[in-house]
Amino acid sequence: MNITMKAFICLIILTLACTFVNAQDVVASSDNIVITDSNGTNGNTNANAVVPFSPVLQSVVTCPHCSHQFTETMRTDACKYMHQCEACGEAIKAKKENCCLHCSYGSSPCPPKQQENYQKNLDKSKK
Repeated sequence: MNITMKAFICLIILTLACTFVNAQDVVASSDNIVITDSNGTNGNTNANAVVPFSPVLQSVVTCPHCSHQFTETMRTDACKYMHQCEACGEAIKAKKENCCLHCSYGSSPCPPKQQENYQKNLDKSKK
């Protein structure tokens, strides 16, 4: 399933959830959705409804040298620092401020970074 389709499905789920819950506050990111009604609950319990973490594994990488794009499945246990572009032959290296190639030039950050962002959003929603 591509990223656009996942985003569309998340939007539909979010819309339906807001309709059924009578949502007051919705916190959403690519990793996590928290829905809270005006009473501070999700309509059924005293806790927020949290969508479990599920990393996006496909990333479309754009070569910074020639703009060639390719889709790659990301590893969940490690970051990829370098890749040789099939079109121009140049080495695509991660930017200094990023941990990997996908965080620098990909359509989605690497799974370890997604997990980190998910945890940050989860911690924010508990406050």
